[in-house]
Formats: sequence, C-alpha cells, structure tokens
Amino acid sequence: MLDYSNITMIILFSLLALSCILTNCLICYVILKRIKADGAFKYYILSMAVTDILVGIIPIPTYIIIDLQHIEWTKKLVQFYRGADMLLGMCSMFHISLMAFDRMMAISQPLLHRLHMRTGKTALKLLSIPWILASLITAVNFAVMNTAVKNIISSATGIGVPFLFTITCYIIVFITIRKRNKHFSQNSSSSHMINEMRLLKMVFCVLAVYLMCWLPFAIVNGMIKQLMSSLEYSELRYLIYAAKFLQYLNSTCNPFVYAIFHPNYRVAVKDVLKKCCCRKETRVHNTEMQLY
Repeated sequence: MLDYSNITMIILFSLLALSCILTNCLICYVILKRIKADGAFKYYILSMAVTDILVGIIPIPTYIIIDLQHIEWTKKLVQFYRGADMLLGMCSMFHISLMAFDRMMAISQPLLHRLHMRTGKTALKLLSIPWILASLITAVNFAVMNTAVKNIISSATGIGVPFLFTITCYIIVFITIRKRNKHFSQNSSSSHMINEMRLLKMVFCVLAVYLMCWLPFAIVNGMIKQLMSSLEYSELRYLIYAAKFLQYLNSTCNPFVYAIFHPNYRVAVKDVLKKCCCRKETRVHNTEMQLY
C-alpha cells in the first residue's frame, strides 16, 4: 500500500522527469534549428541535453517504479537501472567538465582553440571522453563487491574529480581575463569588466548548481552504511529521496545554466516560446470565431 508521503514523492519525481525531458528537448530544438554557428560548443550542449533527456526517460521513471512504488523487478533489470543511472549521471557531470575545459582553452589559448578545437571532428573526439570515463567508472563500480568501497569510489571519481577539474578550469579562465584587463587602456576597460562580471556570474551559477545537486548525494552515498546503523529506516528513506531528487534536478538545471544563460541561446529560446504562444492564441481566437 502506498501512503500519502510516497504518493507525494511519486508526483514530484514524475514532474521532475517531465520537466527534464521538455526543457532539454527545447534546447535540442533550438540548437538544431536556430543556432547556426557557435563552434564545437553547441555540440557539447547538444550532447549533454541528449544525456539529460535519457535521464528523464530511463533512470527517473525506473526509480519511481523500484524505490517509490516498491514493485519487485528481476535482478538483471535492477542492475540495468543501477548501471544506466550511474552511467548517465556521470556522463552528464563529465560534460560539465568538458565545457569548462573548452572555455578555458578558448580564453587562455585562443589561437590553438580556433585552429584545432572548433572543428566537428575534434568535437566528436572530445565528446567521446565523457562516455568513456563514465563507462569505466560504472564498470569498476560493478566489479567491486564491497558496498562501502563501491560508494566511496563512485563519489570520489564520479563527483569529486569532475568538480575539482571544473573549478580549476574556471580559476584559470578568471586569472587569464584579469591579466588581460590590466593591459587594456582605461577607456576600453569598462566593456571588459562587464564581460568579466558576466563570466564570474556564470561560473558562480555553474559551481552553485553543481554543489547544490551533487554534494548531498555524494555525502549520503558515501556514508550510507554509517547512516543505516545510526538512523531508523523511515528517517533514512526521506534523506535518500531528497538527495536523489537533487541529483536528478541537475539534469533539469543544466539547460538553464549552460544554454539559456548564453545570450544567443537565450534569445533563440525566447523566440521559440513566443512563437508557440502566438500560435496557441491564434488557434484559440479562430476557434472562438468559428463558435461565434
């Protein structure tokens, strides 16, 4: 029997899955139809959006069925869910690190980035890295039998390492921009200060969303055995639900942080939404006129 708290959780996770799919589908449409030239960066955003769509299609609904509705599945299907959940989650995080690396190279080594990293072939090669790393971590996680060691490995390599790499890339970006601004004249420094503040806001949003979504899950995942021995199951259950919800929330937040935050993507998204609203209003008006 499902209690009211479980029903609430099922509704929340279902809405999260729906928003994850819709927002990332919108970004995919904007990139394929509206964004003509943005180098390899648009392919990184597109690949991450596809990964997050898969998160909304596979892990979240399966989590609702297995953990919230408590429907018994076969062992192979449960393992498939665990593997898909870890693979797609890790892949999404490594996409964040890849885009941080791309921004770092674009600012610190602009000539090298323009000649070698803006081509489609290079983008495809770099896009294979998140999938390879995520697959390796998932395979190691399945190979290790000890649950505590398994949780520590997944939290350290899949969450800690990408975060440290991402923050290192953005620190290099910020230092490079500060050094360049010192060489500009006083008259032209205002525009560069504005760009610096925009970049600083984006970096703050990236790291804040990253920590908000993944840090609680990493803590709970790394201390699951200690928590199980010190807390009752009812208390632990809602703690795990909250951490898992925040983890999946990251897939919904990614389009807002990386695509809508960018001026070109933001304008394109607004244009698509306006056209959709205008079409709906036109249809409603035509229906009303026919009825009249």
